[in-house]
Amino acid sequence: MPVPKVFHTITGKLLIFGIVLQSLLLASYFLVTSNILRESMASNLATSIRTTSQIIHLGIAPYAVEQRYDILQDFFNELISGANEDLRYIVVLDQNNHSLVATGISANQLPLPSENEHAAIAAGIYHVRQPVLLSGNQIGQVQFGLSTLKVVDLIERMIRLALLVSLCGILVTTVLLTVFGHKIKQRFSLLMLATQAIVSGDYRKKVPDTGKDELAQLAAHFNIMSAGLELREKKFLAVFNAAPIPMLLLKKDQQNPDYHRSEQNIASRQMFGELTEKTSGMLTCSDSDNLSLTAIIEKENHLIATELDLQVASGISQPFLVSGQCFEIEHSNYLILASMDISDLRNAQNELLALNRELELRVAQRTIELEQRNQDLDTALQTIQQAQKQLIQSEKLSSLGSMVAGVAHELNTPIGNALTVASTLVYNQKQFKDDHIKGLSKSELNNHLDENELAGQLLVSNLQRAAALVSSFKAVAVDRSSSQRREFLLSDIIDEIILSTTPMFRTSKAILSCELDPSIRMDSFPGPLGQVLTNLLNNALIHGIKSGVGQAITVRTSLIDSEHLLLSVRDDGAGIPPENLGKIFDPFFTTTLGKGGSGLGLNIVYNLVSGLLGGQIQVYSKIGEGSEFLISLPLHAPKMEARENVL
Repeated sequence: MPVPKVFHTITGKLLIFGIVLQSLLLASYFLVTSNILRESMASNLATSIRTTSQIIHLGIAPYAVEQRYDILQDFFNELISGANEDLRYIVVLDQNNHSLVATGISANQLPLPSENEHAAIAAGIYHVRQPVLLSGNQIGQVQFGLSTLKVVDLIERMIRLALLVSLCGILVTTVLLTVFGHKIKQRFSLLMLATQAIVSGDYRKKVPDTGKDELAQLAAHFNIMSAGLELREKKFLAVFNAAPIPMLLLKKDQQNPDYHRSEQNIASRQMFGELTEKTSGMLTCSDSDNLSLTAIIEKENHLIATELDLQVASGISQPFLVSGQCFEIEHSNYLILASMDISDLRNAQNELLALNRELELRVAQRTIELEQRNQDLDTALQTIQQAQKQLIQSEKLSSLGSMVAGVAHELNTPIGNALTVASTLVYNQKQFKDDHIKGLSKSELNNHLDENELAGQLLVSNLQRAAALVSSFKAVAVDRSSSQRREFLLSDIIDEIILSTTPMFRTSKAILSCELDPSIRMDSFPGPLGQVLTNLLNNALIHGIKSGVGQAITVRTSLIDSEHLLLSVRDDGAGIPPENLGKIFDPFFTTTLGKGGSGLGLNIVYNLVSGLLGGQIQVYSKIGEGSEFLISLPLHAPKMEARENVL
């Protein structure tokens, strides 16, 4: 459905805006007034209920004790038919909700009490149920109904009055806005006439700016703008002609579908001569180049620094760097072109090309030499990497072998004890058999049983010790043999590692202590983590703890935050010299060269922590006070692609 033209005018828009605004204001007033009126009526209704309730309770109290319900019935009939026209019914109930007296309604049709005053006003009657009290004790209930029809009628009359006031306000607003809009339209018509004159190039047309309102100020500013546009056009022509490079403005429209000269600056006249309006001007000498240039302009609407050979006024061709931009004004297409003579630049480029060819030959020769050297370096690097892998594997096997030897040594004691006890038990059993044939006293039998019980206890304790060692060794060996990811308690892994390294500490004078947080659970790689802890403990024993009784190695764990933990391995040994602190994680760096050290232990630690485990490691040390390795690890190791089980 088309919109009437009147709504496209300022008068129409003012009317729409005014009516909408007036309607919103009146609607807001109507809503607020209605709410206030409803609240006031609800308050009056509540007051009426309290008054009626007091009257009813005063009438019930004297007769309810004596159970004279016939007199109550007459009292209620007079109360309903009397001056209180709003009271519709009264029902008295005992404590079992049985009807004692009912006036104005059947006790079987007793409605539910109203929820609130607003619901009662909407329903037309307010149903009230209250307890009947005598000396503070409830002896029954009374329900009565008050009519709210008068309240509803008053609200409706107020609403009709508010609607009438609203319609009158809208009518007055419409008339005033219509008159005001007509006056504004007249003044805007003068402004549009002046605008059309400026578009046609006549800057002499002025708009009357008498008055002090906003339209007068607009007219004054419009006249200032007109003068500014005239000055700007003069400045543009002055700048266009003062430009040091040739510039040409071409134009095409419906009457002339091809570009033709519109404006030509002084530099262009000096370089190319005076061009006629029909000249496509400052284009190329070659027809093919002309077609190519036209195609670029039609497609891209601009020309960016294109090299072209143009014919100058003397008739010769020279290289130029041409740039252009298309734009549209009043359904006419314009193209402004600017050219720069690059003859000297072209000569320099030719010289540079010759030099580049010579450089390319030199670079090619040098590249061949570098490629040969790179091949030699790649071969050497592969050899070194292979050797490093073999050394790392040897280091891991050596570590595992040491652990196996230690566990075997640990197993020797409980298994030897168990064997001794078992041999003794067999001997005692044979002796018991011989004694039984000869006849045993009660004391001898008890002694034999006590010895068997003691032997059994010794066997169980030694075999349990051996089983614990085997279980720990199996867990550590499985984790070491692969880099499988799983969930685990960090304290359990550390306990297994400490148990497997116990033989190393028995041969030294160092004291190993642990301060572990038993609640830390990780989703990571227990094998590489165990390798890290084992290497750090070995490093502390070999390089840190050298002599002295009572020197200690402490392993601590704690939470940094909800996502990271801190693992600390500290010794109070000799410490690391400052000149070696920056090199201890380098591969093959060792201070025990020729004494069995490979220099890969801490390098493996660094690669595992920063790589597979996704953490960071730092070391703090002072000569004579020991060293501390701090490792921060995420509780959930980063997801990484499968890698070789070497680091």
